Amino acid sequence: MMIAPQIHSHDFSASDDAMVTALGQTVHHALGRLKNVLCDPPYNFVLHTTPNVKSEPQSPHYWSTIERDYHWHLEIIPRLTPVAGFEWVTGFYTNPMPPEAAARSLRTTG
Repeated sequence: MMIAPQIHSHDFSASDDAMVTALGQTVHHALGRLKNVLCDPPYNFVLHTTPNVKSEPQSPHYWSTIERDYHWHLEIIPRLTPVAGFEWVTGFYTNPMPPEAAARSLRTTG
């Protein structure tokens, strides 16, 4: 599950109090639905925000468009199946449920 702000923002740390409060409410709601639909599974929580633009870039203009090209977001990844060979080797996790079915289940279960 991905949660992202409706208003474009590349840097989570620049979020104001209203944005953080709205994110907290959204995460609370999403986790409640996951708990009800999936019987309270363990999950990983990953915040993706802008990289450190003050680090030494590969080229002079490497980060010059990051503010318009990147959008911070939060991922909630329920751990529903054991980690198998594909996941260990690639670092990518498979989800056996189509996104349409997941969205339908999450919408109908409060």
